[in-house]
Amino acid sequence: MEPRVFGYGSSTGYNGRWKTICKNAGIEYLSAHQAGRHGFYTELGVRQGVDPITAAKAGRWNDAALPDRVYAHAEDEQAELREKIRGKAGSQ
Repeated sequence: MEPRVFGYGSSTGYNGRWKTICKNAGIEYLSAHQAGRHGFYTELGVRQGVDPITAAKAGRWNDAALPDRVYAHAEDEQAELREKIRGKAGSQ
């Protein structure tokens, strides 16, 4: 049997430790899967501007629209976003 990379006997064996880490950090619990998928797609699609088809393919989603609906998170506060829109509209 190959040695386990992280020492857990199953694919969900880390959940208890992950919950403790979130609690101790004072952050909302998201499963490692949720946190990884959200972070992965937000980084590619929102921060890096990778097109949705390419980002979905990289994340192995079959439906390219699903990550935008479920995993993408906005980076800007509404006031900052309005300012950016005003700035672009005013420069045209």
